[in-house]
Amino acid sequence: MRNNRIQGWIAGCCTAALCLLSLFISAQHSTVKTGTLHYETGNASFYGKTTLVVTESGNADLYFEQGLKQDHYEGHIGAKELEQLFSKTYDLVNAAPVFATRSGKPDESRTQLRWTQGDQSKELVFWSSERYNNAALNELIGLLEQQMKKISGGKVKF
Repeated sequence: MRNNRIQGWIAGCCTAALCLLSLFISAQHSTVKTGTLHYETGNASFYGKTTLVVTESGNADLYFEQGLKQDHYEGHIGAKELEQLFSKTYDLVNAAPVFATRSGKPDESRTQLRWTQGDQSKELVFWSSERYNNAALNELIGLLEQQMKKISGGKVKF
């Protein structure tokens, strides 16, 4: 009988510990679910400039500017994809990788990735080809490009 009480007490403690751990983990990641992602790449005077702004509600505004022409597309990013984009962006800007300060190649442009949460903002600025030197950045930009293709129906090029 005493063993049953001890086993019950241990099981209760383990359940409580798992609940607390779950709350702790969700609290750690809750900051990722609010904010705004801003991605900008290209040159409007050359091949064009692409800008994507995604809010925590999943609403996405995509702009493409080339010369005097400007296109605007609106879309919505699903919860799973949004969590993935926000989580990867948040982790990357907080890791603050260092990029070269060298000049870009003639067909390269500066690329900006910014995460804003409330009045706090963090950004990465890098030459477009530097994405290939950082696996996490390259993966994130690939996901952003997939979303931009989806939002524009494949019209926007990068």
